[in-house]
Amino acid sequence: MERLIPVSWTHEEHGLQAWTALSYLLYVNNNLSRAAYLAQKRHLKEDTRKPSAISILQHQLQEAQGKIALLEAKVRDAEEDAQSKAEEMSNMIIQLREYETGEFGLSQAMEQIKELRKQKAVCDKHIEQLVQAGNQLQEEANQLEEENLILRLGKLASDNEILDRKVKSVLDMEVDQRNIE
Repeated sequence: MERLIPVSWTHEEHGLQAWTALSYLLYVNNNLSRAAYLAQKRHLKEDTRKPSAISILQHQLQEAQGKIALLEAKVRDAEEDAQSKAEEMSNMIIQLREYETGEFGLSQAMEQIKELRKQKAVCDKHIEQLVQAGNQLQEEANQLEEENLILRLGKLASDNEILDRKVKSVLDMEVDQRNIE
């Protein structure tokens, strides 16, 4: 149980670091906004042909605001994660205390084992059905391949017969021509 306390402190430290980073970014954002305002005021007095410091500062401000939005999202995610971890640890501590006091003992563990065995049996049956279906599909695929091979061989035989007839007719024509000469 002594190990659990530092883990929760670690989550708090991470949250504190995230808030520190967020407040620093807000401070930077505020300074950039102020600088952009002053530069814009100054720009009105200066020549407009010079590169605009305002546009540079506005670009930096937009980048800073984008980073702030990203960090705010990260802070929210970290807070949610820390909250869920804290709840999970609380539940684990409660369960550990129940084990220690004997409230959650052998009978509950046996019930869990029975339930898990039932789930395993259902999964095994499902796997068996899937294997049978796979085997049946494999048999059908093999039969289709055999039929395809038979049809190809039949077509090849008929093609060979046609070719033989053509070759025979050409040979007959050559023989007829020789006989005529």
